[in-house]
Amino acid sequence: MKVCYIISGVSRNCDFAQYLWTANGLRNSHNIETEFIFLGIAQPEISKKIKKQSFNTNFIFCRGKKDWIKALFILIKLLKRNKPEIIHCHLIDANVLGLFSGLICGIKSRVFTRQHGYEHHVRNRKSIIWDYIANILSTKIIATSKSTSYILNQLEKVKIKKICEIHNATDMSTLGCINLNKKNMMKKKYNIKTKDFVIGICSRFDFSKGYEYLIPGISKIFKNSENIKVLIFNAKGPEENKVIELVKKYLPYNSHTFIPFEKDMSTAYSIMDVFIHVPISLNVEGFGLVYIEAMGSKLPCIFTKSGIGDEILKNKSNSIIVKHKNQEDISNALKFLYLNKDKRIEIGIKARKDVEEHFDKKRMVDDLSKLYKNEFQRFHV
Repeated sequence: MKVCYIISGVSRNCDFAQYLWTANGLRNSHNIETEFIFLGIAQPEISKKIKKQSFNTNFIFCRGKKDWIKALFILIKLLKRNKPEIIHCHLIDANVLGLFSGLICGIKSRVFTRQHGYEHHVRNRKSIIWDYIANILSTKIIATSKSTSYILNQLEKVKIKKICEIHNATDMSTLGCINLNKKNMMKKKYNIKTKDFVIGICSRFDFSKGYEYLIPGISKIFKNSENIKVLIFNAKGPEENKVIELVKKYLPYNSHTFIPFEKDMSTAYSIMDVFIHVPISLNVEGFGLVYIEAMGSKLPCIFTKSGIGDEILKNKSNSIIVKHKNQEDISNALKFLYLNKDKRIEIGIKARKDVEEHFDKKRMVDDLSKLYKNEFQRFHV
C-alpha cells in the first residue's frame, strides 16, 4: 500500500520532522510506504532528510491561489505517474488541490487532516468555501480533537461516519531532555540572567490568541520583581502592530523580546520558568500543538481551554486553567506560580506524564495505519 502526503504552506525553514517519523513508523511497523509532495514558496529542509531515507519527494512552487492552476496540473501528472492508493492532505491549498487532483486521477481514498478551528466561521468568512469543498471531495476527514469534530459535524454538517478522531503527537525524546550547553547558549542568545524569571509565550499575533488579556495580565507580576523576562515566540501575524502597542503600554522597557522564528523550540522551552497560552474560546484551536509541547517539556503552564486543551487539562494538577478573556485570572495564576516553586515543579512533572501517556508518536502512527488499512479494504478489496 502506498500513501501520498500532500502538504502545503511550507517554507525553507519549516520543521516537518513529524512527517519523517510518521513515514518511518508506517514503513517499519506497518509495511505502508509513503511519498511526499510539498507545495510552497521554498523547498523545506526536511525534504532532504526524507530523501536520504529513500522516500520519494517532490516540491511544487505555489504562492497561493494565483499558482493553483499550474500546481493542479503538476499534481495530476505526479499522481498519475506514482499511482498511490491513498492521498492524505494537510492545510488548505493542499486540501483543495490535492483532493481535487486525486478525484480527477481516480484515487478512491482521499483523506485530509483538519488543522484549524472555527476561524472561518467568525472571520475570513470567504475562506469557508474551501473548507466545504475539502469536506465534499474527501472520503475521510481526520479531526485532531473533539473540538474539531464538533465544528465539522455541528457547524459544517459533515456526517459522523466520515470523521475519524486522531490526536496529533510529538517526539517526546526531543522535549524535556535538557542539553546544558544548548540551554546556556539559548540563555545567552536572549540575554537571560541566572536570577531572571522567564515567562514564555508562543502564539502568533492574532486576535484569537488573547493578547489583549494576556499582556495586561502579565504586567502586574512586575510589582513582585524586576528580574522578569518575557519571551514571545512566533512573534508575527495580522495583529502585530496592536500587540506591540499593548506591550509598550503595559510591560517595562527591556523586559521582553519578540522572536519571529526560533528553530530549536525544544531548547527554548527549557529556559522558561512558566509558559502561558490563552486562546479566547473553546473552538479557536483545531488541536493546539503548543499545549503538548509545553507540557511535554515539564513546564508549569497557564492555559485557557481550547482544542485539545479541553480534553487534557486538569486544573492545579497538570496546569493552571484560567477563564477565557480574563486578565485578572491570568494575573492571579502567574503570581501563584511565581511564589510557589514547589508547585511549579509538581505541575510540570504531572504535565509531562500526561502527555507521554496520551500523545506518544507510536500511538498516532498506529492510529493512522489502522485508518489507511480500513480505507484500503473499503475501496480496493
